[in-house]
Amino acid sequence: MKNTKFIYMKKVMEAVGFFFLRLSRGATSVLSSIFLLFLLVLACLSCSSDANKTGKTLIDQQITSYSPEINEVEIIVLKKEPFTLELFTNGTVEAVRKADLNFLTEGIILPFELKEGQSVQKGQPLAYVDHKTQLTQQQQAQLEWQRAQLDYEDYLLRLGYAIQDTARLDLEVKRIARIRSGLEMAELSVEKAKAQLDQVVLVAPFSGKIANLQAKPYNSTSEFDFFCTLVDDQSLQVSFKILEQEVSFVEPGQLVFVKSFSLPNQVFSGKVNAINPLVDNNGMVTVKADMLSSGQHATNLLDGMGVQVIVQKTTIPALMLPKEAVLERQGRKVVFIEQDGLALWNYVEILYENQNQFALKSGLQEGDRVIVKGHFNLAHEHPVIVK
Repeated sequence: MKNTKFIYMKKVMEAVGFFFLRLSRGATSVLSSIFLLFLLVLACLSCSSDANKTGKTLIDQQITSYSPEINEVEIIVLKKEPFTLELFTNGTVEAVRKADLNFLTEGIILPFELKEGQSVQKGQPLAYVDHKTQLTQQQQAQLEWQRAQLDYEDYLLRLGYAIQDTARLDLEVKRIARIRSGLEMAELSVEKAKAQLDQVVLVAPFSGKIANLQAKPYNSTSEFDFFCTLVDDQSLQVSFKILEQEVSFVEPGQLVFVKSFSLPNQVFSGKVNAINPLVDNNGMVTVKADMLSSGQHATNLLDGMGVQVIVQKTTIPALMLPKEAVLERQGRKVVFIEQDGLALWNYVEILYENQNQFALKSGLQEGDRVIVKGHFNLAHEHPVIVK
């Protein structure tokens, strides 16, 4: 192309130079001037024609040598499979058993070695209050019982009965003897003193972990709302809310999956155990699910922790596509299928979707070879090669 332009300019310059040379030698006749101009025009037309022919030849060569790029793609064969619907909501982890523990009697709390997060077993003593008074009361009640027992025996002897005859005594006589001797009241006093002595120790009602430890040694039990909270971290459930329109989606025994916001890579499973039959003021229904595999929960899930809950429900079979196979073009969903080495453009309509898949309503048929990789830059009828 550069050589053509050079020749063209050379011919023009030669014609112009010749024209001015004639003028300088006195060739002033009109006929000579017209003849020279005619030669100049012919030279220009000739050069222009050569340039056009040369450019056209180069373009033809480029068109002849062009071949479209062939994309390498991956495909799946479309078929009907059961589709899993998913409902996403947020919930809260709750301990099935959780209690605020406190002493049943007032007193000064004795020193204890208890820490928050410490595991304790059912029946384990947690702390004591000063129980000198309770011990004294128990001893006093025991002495009163012994005296009443002697009075009871004396009363029977006065009635002419020996102590070994008590098994053959009339029940009414025996009852009156116990009341008159004070033995009935003494036995009640002993039981009361024993119960009060039992109340000076705080015992774990179930196994779990210590939380919200408020009490401090050498302080009165009345200074605290409660001593501590005991949480059963081996028995957890998740509580979550759904819209009243979604109640039909959930049923007892249904499987749910739980993800902690602080542990997004760990998924826990649960099973729905209760659905509140009441709708709250916000149009929500509360659902609770027992957490499974409780051994992991002790170290990963905590009471009160916020979580994401995924409820799954399987539908009738449908044509299913991975989400990466569907593209957005001109505000509509597009899927490419491979047919005879070409990528064919298809608009599709979505019936359902979950995290990873679409269930199709229309647009494709079972057995279609859907392109799932290498399709982002494809156009209709673009040649492709299947991996």
